[in-house]
Amino acid sequence: LADAVKFIITRSLAYQRGGRSERSLRLLDAAVGAAPSEPELRMFRGRYRMDAHDCAGALADFRAAEHERPNDALTFASEAVAEMCLGDDLAARANVARSLQLDPNQPVLRKLLGQ
Repeated sequence: LADAVKFIITRSLAYQRGGRSERSLRLLDAAVGAAPSEPELRMFRGRYRMDAHDCAGALADFRAAEHERPNDALTFASEAVAEMCLGDDLAARANVARSLQLDPNQPVLRKLLGQ
């Protein structure tokens, strides 16, 4: 379906807002299982995994999204957050730098690097 990703994300948000986070994540898990190379689903599930403190799972999703969108600043910034959560500050700094290289207009990331 042409709008499948949009529908899944909209439905997932509705579950989340309704206090049904677990159902939202199950929906995203099923969707990623059906379309593992869909970067929007990976990014969205990664964000939910970060909310659930599943930093390693989130990082895996963000890296899978990076494979499909290698020039997306948000993907690298998201990886950096997951890496910080895992305590890998060196990798996080590298991904912040890569994100800023792709999109220099990110004052929060610049502040994070001390620029």
